[in-house]
Amino acid sequence: MDDASVIQSAIDAVEENGGGGVLIRQGLYIIQNSIIMKSRIVLHGEGMRNTRLKLADGADTSVISYPYEQTGDYALGSLEIAHLWIDGNKANNTQGFGIIIAAWDAVFHHLFIRNCAKTGFFRKGATSASTDDNTIYRVRVVDCDGYGIHCSSSGTCIMDCYIGNNAWSGISFMYEGTKIIGNTIYGSFTAIEGHRSCESAVITGNTIDVRAGGRGILINAGEDKLDEIIISNNIINVKVNAKEGICIKGVDHPVRVNIRGNIIKAYRRDYSPTLDYGILCEGDVRGHISDNIILQDNATITTPIEPASCVVGSNLIYWDLLTRNSGTATFSGDGTTTQFSIAHGLVKAPTKVLVTPMTADAASDFYVTADDTNIYINYKSAPPSGTDNLKFSWYAEV
Repeated sequence: MDDASVIQSAIDAVEENGGGGVLIRQGLYIIQNSIIMKSRIVLHGEGMRNTRLKLADGADTSVISYPYEQTGDYALGSLEIAHLWIDGNKANNTQGFGIIIAAWDAVFHHLFIRNCAKTGFFRKGATSASTDDNTIYRVRVVDCDGYGIHCSSSGTCIMDCYIGNNAWSGISFMYEGTKIIGNTIYGSFTAIEGHRSCESAVITGNTIDVRAGGRGILINAGEDKLDEIIISNNIINVKVNAKEGICIKGVDHPVRVNIRGNIIKAYRRDYSPTLDYGILCEGDVRGHISDNIILQDNATITTPIEPASCVVGSNLIYWDLLTRNSGTATFSGDGTTTQFSIAHGLVKAPTKVLVTPMTADAASDFYVTADDTNIYINYKSAPPSGTDNLKFSWYAEV
């Protein structure tokens, strides 16, 4: 007997009695046919490392679905799915989502979704029913061949999720009122993508590592004007060659956006990546770009900010910010000079400085001070005259 049929029998029985909880005990369950969710069902496992649902070889279906997946003409209500490991077994399937569902007043949390042939978690819309008021939190989605999480309906809050190495966008959304808060996203071509009618979206507090050739955050007005989009307090790390940290496209329709308090960092020690734009606005984009910090450290940001028609406020742009540095310095004593300076190149005054004399004339009694620009070697009495007779090695760290 297919493990899914046993789980399905429990769901159907509880639903027929007005709804309630279905607990799947810990263990590995092989899923040949989709588990069909119903309204007023709370479906829990015994932990997202303990209760494991794995799609059977050649099943080519979704692990968890709902009755109207194909027609999209109805939505479930008042349900919860939590504490499960869901494996789409993409190596042995060509189709299938981890979860595909249309629902209102639904909560999804503490799920580990992986290896799906399509999108890991698809929050689908319905043609004749509301699908608002959904919350997705503490969900991990990795290594899927579509989106990590895709929402094609309004009013979804996605928070504290971990999204990695999915083929398309990490998080994609299409309609108004979506809130994307405090997630960690890496390894997807675009980390967060909003398109079509995604107005009144809030994207805040996320940590993003941009993939090679990719983008951190993309908003694209595809079908209608977009108002009141807030992108704030995100950290976007660029360690490979990439397109944009934040990109707003108002080519087809106007976009009104507030971009503030984000940190976009392009840096790497072993080679120098290139970021085409820190913030790029194209077409009819208006609003404010303010209080952002754009950092370039051993990297190249071709254009830090291209604002279109936005008002640009007090953004900070730093070039080649170092927090530690070292080297050697050589001076010629003249018998009277007691202070010698070394430019340390750090972002601010170092808190740790080590200066070591490398010649006998440099080894006289001295002490070291530093400010935002230089390290100062201060002798109590001037060292002797000579050509290149004062040589030091130095190390400084913020």
